[in-house]
Amino acid sequence: MNLLRNLLAILLLCMAAPLAGQTIARLYIDMPEALDPVMPRKQRAELLEYVKAGMGDSIANRFGRQAHMTALDTLHHRLVVRNSETSTLELKLLVHGGDSTVALIRTVCTPLCHSVLRLYDTRWQALPAAPVALPRSADWLDEARAARDGLHVPNLRHLLAADFVSLTFADTGDTLVARNHILDYLSEDDRELVQPYLKEGEIKIAIPQAP
Repeated sequence: MNLLRNLLAILLLCMAAPLAGQTIARLYIDMPEALDPVMPRKQRAELLEYVKAGMGDSIANRFGRQAHMTALDTLHHRLVVRNSETSTLELKLLVHGGDSTVALIRTVCTPLCHSVLRLYDTRWQALPAAPVALPRSADWLDEARAARDGLHVPNLRHLLAADFVSLTFADTGDTLVARNHILDYLSEDDRELVQPYLKEGEIKIAIPQAP
């Protein structure tokens, strides 16, 4: 019986080892190249070594342009790399109980910024979309104030139909921070009409724990 119990304990430790070893740095290195084609695995590993050794935070990407690691937080499982002048990749390991999910945010600014959020398991298999509604440009509209001033709210919402919202994770916790870039998209006349009725600042969204 003792032998069986010991074998079971060893088996459980072996099963837990892959999850325990999934640090944010390891996940970044092992990320499929299709998800980060501008930074091959070799460059990713070398960039991490440079940062950990205090030898710099940049390396040439696949196209010879400089990529910069702007954040590496092993305590809060978060990593941010500016892959090029126009694109940023952010990884966040969400740990809820015994389950771990990798959140990947890809942001492109050409020049207007827009982010896409995708979720994966720790083996980089795609998961369903995040169980939370992400903000859209029109969510910053103060409809009550616009209506009081006699403006036609559906017309304002139509002007804000395009979504130029960038996402990032807060420095701590599993909170998404959304910023609206719609004003850079609008014509001068539309901007003057809409801007007084757009709420300033960021929208923060808590990622709920899995049930």
